[in-house]
Amino acid sequence: MKKIFLICVILFSLLFNSACPKKVEKTFRKASEASANLSIYGEKLIQANIDAFKAKEISFETFELLNELTRKFVEGVKIYEKALDEAEKLIKENGGQAPVGTLERLSKIFSAEVADKFTAILAKFKLISGEQSEAIKTAVAGINLAILAIREAFAGTRDIQGGFNYEMV
Repeated sequence: MKKIFLICVILFSLLFNSACPKKVEKTFRKASEASANLSIYGEKLIQANIDAFKAKEISFETFELLNELTRKFVEGVKIYEKALDEAEKLIKENGGQAPVGTLERLSKIFSAEVADKFTAILAKFKLISGEQSEAIKTAVAGINLAILAIREAFAGTRDIQGGFNYEMV
């Protein structure tokens, strides 16, 4: 009976350990792919804001507000992309596996630098929604979809990496 139990424990640990790196890799790949869209839509939002102001579709106050919020958002995306690049290097150095806490740390950076700044844009967007151009609405919708995709990718990071809670460095 002890031998059967021991064999079951060994098989379970082998299966569990071999499945985790694939999940981590898949999560990282999904987050990276969706992140590429953030930069594109961030730049489109900046240009749409400029075009809408030039076409007198939005007021100067709205233009200034959206411009400031969007630039902060784009800066946050760049910080997040840099963190993604660093995580990719760590994964390559670690034989294709993410060190414990890497995805959770990326998720925290994403929330602080990207999602929170986009939430500020959405809050102002609701207040001024009557005067936006279609290009602004399209860019905001694209960013929202990319953020949702990244959040979905990171949704299981705690389960994948054993529930450890690391603070950002």
